Amino acid sequence: MTEKEQDENFKKSLDLIEKWGEENKPPTLWEIIRNDLGYSVDLTNEIIDTVEKWLPKEDPRPSYATMQWDKCVRRMKDTLE
Repeated sequence: MTEKEQDENFKKSLDLIEKWGEENKPPTLWEIIRNDLGYSVDLTNEIIDTVEKWLPKEDPRPSYATMQWDKCVRRMKDTLE
């Protein structure tokens, strides 16, 4: 197999992984509240806004621990909506 063929196969593999990830990503908190619990869009938005205010703020101090903390906070915020 040539290097070009290997590159093409690698790109196809990455595309498949990305597609699988999109098809299998877990629901957001917004989707759970709206779809599973049946709350209205307005109430769901209010709940999400409240949870976002409740989440801790990112820590501006530069260290490995705060970088990991900030990563965790961002991940939580990303899964809200």
